Amino acid sequence: MGKKCTGFTFTEPMQGLELQFQLIPVSKLKVGEFQRELSSGLVNKLLGSIFNGFLVPLLVVAVDDYYEVIDGQHRIETCKKHRKDLSDFDLPCIVLPSKFKFLPLIYNIEKSDNIKDQALKTYNVYKHYAENVPDSKEGEFAASFNFMSYLCSIAFAYVEFGLSSPSLVESVAKKLDNKSFLEDPFYLSIDIRRHRGDLLKQLENMVNAICNQYGITDFNLKKSIISQSVADVWGAYKRKVDDEFDDGIIKLMARIEEKDWSWMAGR
Repeated sequence: MGKKCTGFTFTEPMQGLELQFQLIPVSKLKVGEFQRELSSGLVNKLLGSIFNGFLVPLLVVAVDDYYEVIDGQHRIETCKKHRKDLSDFDLPCIVLPSKFKFLPLIYNIEKSDNIKDQALKTYNVYKHYAENVPDSKEGEFAASFNFMSYLCSIAFAYVEFGLSSPSLVESVAKKLDNKSFLEDPFYLSIDIRRHRGDLLKQLENMVNAICNQYGITDFNLKKSIISQSVADVWGAYKRKVDDEFDDGIIKLMARIEEKDWSWMAGR
């Protein structure tokens, strides 16, 4: 058996960053606040992958007397499940500069984040900035939101207003809310995002009400109601529109409400 390696410094070849590889006790690892929700299904899938292959190092940043995990919470849980005991053990980690803590949307390549995962991460990052750098603007941290301004509004709709299907309204949010990040400081823009999130939830509520009225249960038909109404209001192939967010949602909801969707019920 080879000699146990406890750590070393290396130069990352793409950006030239000086990084550290370390074997860190799991007791010193804390899952970051911007992570997606833990998935038991992914943990079970990783059991076969890790223990028939190998463990990919976790990505962490140093914080005081512990390390914050920014990519790897499922690997930690998988290893704990495999060991079936409470004893401490080491895990391989790459220690990154602290700035990478605020780029949570660029990780998780083993299972791409769905829109709900993205919304939850975005919400947590947004609240962090609003509380800690309230005078700064969204655009200064565009990379933290993966350069998707519309995702900020979906995030508030999902977390604060209970939007159950972010993918249902995603195309509308993109069309109305993808012009640029807000120029207001966070302490003001957070209220705008919260208001837009409320409107997206109202849009979902209307579509669900229409579907209940006509007995439509298929999710793809729900999405079709939105896509057809979007085509009626702005045209089928127009990616961006001139309407402000509020006006656009009002127009779209009015079109959905006035249209007869009974023909979909028999499909």
